[in-house]
Amino acid sequence: MHKRASAKPMPPPGLAPTTASTAAGLPGGLARGGTVLVVEDDQALRELLRLTLESRDLHVLVAADGAEALRIAERQPLPISLLVSDVTMPGMAGPELARRLAARCDGLKVLLLSGYSRDAARLDPRIAFLQKPFHPRALLAAVRAMLGADAGPTG
Repeated sequence: MHKRASAKPMPPPGLAPTTASTAAGLPGGLARGGTVLVVEDDQALRELLRLTLESRDLHVLVAADGAEALRIAERQPLPISLLVSDVTMPGMAGPELARRLAARCDGLKVLLLSGYSRDAARLDPRIAFLQKPFHPRALLAAVRAMLGADAGPTG
């Protein structure tokens, strides 16, 4: 009998795992200091977001909805640097989640995702927005723009 190897999800092509010192295009300190909380109700997209961010050695926490995200944040010993969340989710919308987490997490940065361009017009201008669908490199560029200043010089 042949045993089937379990398929492990892989990051998108061209985004192979790296080390913190060689994270292509991301500042060297970003991987060591960044904890990202990803909140997305679509499992496939949630997994893609996780894999893409982990491919750059970011510490990634994932939740399927706002309530789960709040529970994770409450138990998380390290500070959460960035919230990446869908705008429209069952139970709690991304902007409401961002407001609640910002009250708990000093300096929290927020990147909201949506397939509806009208959602961007309703957001606080201090919140970054990425239109779905997007290429994984666009996600990484948005994360770099938000966390790069905190990560120190590129090296």
